[in-house]
Amino acid sequence: MNKNYFKLNRSQLTFHVKVRTVLISLVFVVTIVVKQGIVKANPTPQPSQTTSPIQLTNLIKQQLIGHWQAKNLANSQVINFILTPDEKLFMWVESGKVAYGMNYKVNSEAKPMQLDIIPKDPSQKVETIFEMTADGRMRLEIINANPGQSRPNNFSTDTPIFARISQTTVPPKNIKFIDPSDRK
Repeated sequence: MNKNYFKLNRSQLTFHVKVRTVLISLVFVVTIVVKQGIVKANPTPQPSQTTSPIQLTNLIKQQLIGHWQAKNLANSQVINFILTPDEKLFMWVESGKVAYGMNYKVNSEAKPMQLDIIPKDPSQKVETIFEMTADGRMRLEIINANPGQSRPNNFSTDTPIFARISQTTVPPKNIKFIDPSDRK
């Protein structure tokens, strides 16, 4: 066998290295472009200038649907909310076996946006405020929102920030759900 068979001359080696470098650069550029395209193809829905108030409310309601969790900084309990498309709200803490089932209403035109949590007894309604963060979490003022009191105007420094942990709208089966106005 000819020993020169496995030898590349200098021009062949240079060409091979240049082609390899170009291919690696091309793969790198394509990866970046594809990732940007995926992000642009699946953005977080944002209201446009032509979005009507009803469309905006529906958009916000879609963002709210699912199972949300936050840790209460005061006592380290995990707070859970499930919001459904038919305006039902379920709320419980991890350590409890009892949860509250209520209705809710959203006003996305107000700044900050408003959320009314409505039990069977309307005098026990909780009027509060919320906002969606840039990373898709929900800042919900529940610390300074109490039944029968006026809606807070601003977020407190210890307002919990809820993360959506799933799209589920079905509450756990091992928890008993009650209306808070039944606990009088």
